[in-house]
Amino acid sequence: MRIYELTFILNPSLDEQAVKANLSQIEEHIKGLGGNILEVQHLGMKNFSYMLKGYRQGNYFTFYYEAGPDVCKQVETALKLNESVLRFLTVVLAPKEYKPQPKEETQTSS
Repeated sequence: MRIYELTFILNPSLDEQAVKANLSQIEEHIKGLGGNILEVQHLGMKNFSYMLKGYRQGNYFTFYYEAGPDVCKQVETALKLNESVLRFLTVVLAPKEYKPQPKEETQTSS
């Protein structure tokens, strides 16, 4: 099993419900193929330096997941077919390179 970092850009015109549906679809696809989701990060809406498929900005997300090499290829194929995904990049991480983000602690006033 390898650890993968999958960063992808979703169409900025999607509403919140459609974004959640796309995220859960990608997550379920990875889990259905035997992968294990380690972390999901929403990087926010960012501007492009040039037009990308007719858009000036996109909604960025990063998934960290653990899976075999065949799972990675199948996930990339599914992303190519998803019209809501403008672009994606998958990187294989060495186990030492993956550091989970600490959970934000809520501060309580005394």
